[in-house]
Amino acid sequence: MNLIVNSISIISAESREAKFQTFDKGINVVTSSGIVGGNYAGKSSILRSIFHTLGADAKFNYSRWESEGKYIYILDFSVSDCNYIMLRRDSLFKLYDKDLLNSDKGLIFSINNRDKLSEELVKLFNQGIYLRGHDGNYKLSPPAFNYILNYIEQKEINLTEFRTFNNLSAFPASYYSELIYSHLGVGSDYENELKEKLRKSNLRRKVLEDRAKVLTEMSKEITSKGSSILNIEDLKLKINQHEQRYKKVSNSLNKHRRALMKAHNIRVELEQLLKDLDLVISDEKSVVRKVLKTHTCPYCDTTISDDQSYYFHRVKHIDGYGIQRLSIEEQLADVNRTIELENSHYARIQLEAKAIEDEIFNSSKEVKDGLKALGLKEIESNIINQIGEVQIELDSIIEETKEISNNLKKFQKQRQEVDNFYSEEFNKLLLEYKITGLSIKEGTKASDKLGSDGTETNISTVAWLLMLLKTKYEFNPNSVIYPVIFDTPNNADLDETNKREIFRLIFDHLPPNGQIITSLVGFDQSSFSNIDLNVIVLSNPQYDLLNQEDYDVCAELYKEVIKL
Repeated sequence: MNLIVNSISIISAESREAKFQTFDKGINVVTSSGIVGGNYAGKSSILRSIFHTLGADAKFNYSRWESEGKYIYILDFSVSDCNYIMLRRDSLFKLYDKDLLNSDKGLIFSINNRDKLSEELVKLFNQGIYLRGHDGNYKLSPPAFNYILNYIEQKEINLTEFRTFNNLSAFPASYYSELIYSHLGVGSDYENELKEKLRKSNLRRKVLEDRAKVLTEMSKEITSKGSSILNIEDLKLKINQHEQRYKKVSNSLNKHRRALMKAHNIRVELEQLLKDLDLVISDEKSVVRKVLKTHTCPYCDTTISDDQSYYFHRVKHIDGYGIQRLSIEEQLADVNRTIELENSHYARIQLEAKAIEDEIFNSSKEVKDGLKALGLKEIESNIINQIGEVQIELDSIIEETKEISNNLKKFQKQRQEVDNFYSEEFNKLLLEYKITGLSIKEGTKASDKLGSDGTETNISTVAWLLMLLKTKYEFNPNSVIYPVIFDTPNNADLDETNKREIFRLIFDHLPPNGQIITSLVGFDQSSFSNIDLNVIVLSNPQYDLLNQEDYDVCAELYKEVIKL
């Protein structure tokens, strides 16, 4: 299933100008004159606009690019045998069935919410990338993460780095590995659900184990006090005449026993929360110290130029945890006060019970001891019941985590197969194209960061992305194959051999029944005479991509979509 770009339209309603550009299936090269003036003709703007229209945020120089106001972008594309029109204006996205454009059923969706757009594109492209957000929960990523292997931004060519679109910091820097494997057909929302379920199960297991330990210690303490043999029938006979008085006291005792049990349980949980929060605060302080030492952001790996600003920002963040800690300490103090008060009430009511006992039993030691034993036995019985309930839940969680771990091992095995294919094929590619600035060691994983000789950064980056795509086609064949859009991949590469080899490498890796759209200044087609190419030459003046003629074309083509 291939996505083929048929045309891109960039329209300025304010100036009544536009750029309408068509593409062919196969290899397309957008070029301009190699002499002075060949740059700034709009090649990058055309290429950036494609995935930008599909929901990514391209790195336009907005101060210059949108000087005429907000542009309307319209992408005509095909997926399998279906033709679509996607319109974007700022944050508004509208998708049409091209074949039904003139009917009421033509509009598929109209959305100005990026999360909703991602959900709709999953249906269209059969690919969703799920990543863990800053809050620790997995969620469907924005559309840009779908196209990240298929696009090179000429000003952001960095080996094993993703900086080709704006707003990629919606997820922590740790998303890198999960993103790679999701594209390669291993990571999925199901695997992420398993990971999250395992994390929560382990947390719950720890809580239950701590609770079981506390309950066991309480049971031992009660048992150590011993118990007396109690003649229940004798007790019933003796308290019959004072039944109502004693029932009231007994109910009060039970009420305060339950309150004490509840307060003790809350205290255990609050004390555990304090321990966990102390660990978080310690980790945060460690991160701050590391950042102040390395001057590097732990989330996006960018250099921090203003240490003082960062420090006060992070300290304010840590102070927030401190405020939470104070709140928990306040709650703990309240619970301790509750326990103190309940113990006081319990002791007072016990005195009332003793007075009744004295009155009923005439200070009979046997019955008094039996009455105390009865209360202790009731508490002990409650504790034993709770221990049993905790153990049942623990046993269930242990079985559940075993099953989850076994399922996750299947994904680990798939990753191993993917890694083996990736490293073996990558080495073959490096040998075939004589790329010497990059080496792949045995055991290299698809998610590993790589380094290269600075003179071969561009060709190494192209080779890396193409190898990831080849691995994706092998292991994730059901997801849509996006066009390979590499904007001036030889930018700033001073090695003439590399400049030619980059394009030979790209052209040799045309996806099956797919599409390549690339660009450069002064393309020499004679160097690739044996390859079927669609060469698009831009002859417009610098910074003057849009024109009146293309506006008239767009006005006629899309009169049912926008009123121009």
